[in-house]
Amino acid sequence: MSARAPNGAPPSPPRTALVTGATGFLGLNLVRQLTDAGWTVMALHRPGSELKYLRRFPVRLTEATLEADSLQRAVPDGLDALFHTAADVSSWHGHRDRQTRANVDGTRHLVEAAIRRGVRKFVHTSTTGVYGLPGQPFDEAAPHLGRGSRFHYQHTKALAEDEVRRGIDRGLDAVILNPANIVGPYDVHSTWSRFIRLAAEGKMPAVPPGRCCFCHATEVARAHVAAAERGHEVTAVDASPEMLDLARSRMPSGARFLEGDLHNLPVEDGEFDLAVCALALGHCEDLRAPVAELARAVRPGGALILSDLHPAMSIAGGQALFEAADGSLAFVREHEHLHGEYLDAFGEAGLDVVRCVEPRFDAAQADMQGMAAQFIPEATRAAFVGLPGALIWQLERR
Repeated sequence: MSARAPNGAPPSPPRTALVTGATGFLGLNLVRQLTDAGWTVMALHRPGSELKYLRRFPVRLTEATLEADSLQRAVPDGLDALFHTAADVSSWHGHRDRQTRANVDGTRHLVEAAIRRGVRKFVHTSTTGVYGLPGQPFDEAAPHLGRGSRFHYQHTKALAEDEVRRGIDRGLDAVILNPANIVGPYDVHSTWSRFIRLAAEGKMPAVPPGRCCFCHATEVARAHVAAAERGHEVTAVDASPEMLDLARSRMPSGARFLEGDLHNLPVEDGEFDLAVCALALGHCEDLRAPVAELARAVRPGGALILSDLHPAMSIAGGQALFEAADGSLAFVREHEHLHGEYLDAFGEAGLDVVRCVEPRFDAAQADMQGMAAQFIPEATRAAFVGLPGALIWQLERR
């Protein structure tokens, strides 16, 4: 399996970005970081918006709404990144319809525009509110309890994430961020900033019980930029169509799957930043050809991670047992390759060793050794614990 930066090499500065909600609290912090980093920024704002703070930055002001026709005109072709920070955060019940139009319909329209215009990365600002008010620590795997919440903002942001995920299913490269309550520069309207100032000045007569999570606007903006700049396109190669089908069923959409052989990979020279080969080289009689082929696929300065059964285990007879469709058992041939053979192959392929790791068996891993662990557990532990089980190489192409 290999990985490369999105769309090949990272785009040369100046990179191009469009920021929705650019006059808002988070939008202004994001615009500041992008322009400081040399990005060319289109700052989208509604008609009549206050532009006093936004005019401090070298941006192209773009007037538009979140309606479909307006966004189709405003979003140009081939943006490196589109940051969707715009949202209606009202807590008033009378704004529910307006909030749905902005947060749900507006996100749907923007996703459609991004797909049509070939945006390379879509970064969507959501909220921890989509997880509701669980009352205990949670992570991204937690259920979206905000869906159907009496706080309509939480509900609409959960539905907005659904729109982004539908775009991902259609091929959009997107990242969803979930910041908590934000404080920091340009926070001129937030309730939180007023609470903090009143408390600092001793003017708050009472504080109701409760607790909140907070994050700083500068760090949230930095996370948005990182979300646009990081990430890789993944290509998976295997000689077995059945294994490729299994991988497709278990991996996220967007990965590329190719049928190929270690001796003749179906990829371009220097196509990848990283190549990973796990538990495959031991099935090759000679290391030199497959190692050279893996090195060919990686750009100069790129990395390779190669792992396999440790030669000590191979010599001791360690092999994977497989059951065929008819119920018969068989081993895949395992060739013993000593460290010197690896080093010779690396040298011929133009690879430098960065690190070599040889993890040892512990008791739990010894207990996984099939029938031996089942029938003679004490002897199996005595034989396996402390032995090196795997050989892992971190390499760099010269």
